[in-house]
Amino acid sequence: MRPTWPAVMLALLLPVTVAGTVLFGYWPHGSLVLMGIWLAIIALGWPETVPGRR
Repeated sequence: MRPTWPAVMLALLLPVTVAGTVLFGYWPHGSLVLMGIWLAIIALGWPETVPGRR
């Protein structure tokens, strides 16, 4: 069983990367700025255990 919100956030990673490129241009790796923030939020918010699994 997969938590819903992190899966949705992972699915939205490509649009976020494109938005980062548009927002920051290609200022040193501008597309990676929002991608890094996005992935940090996913990593910090991912549940330790999934209900029903040990």
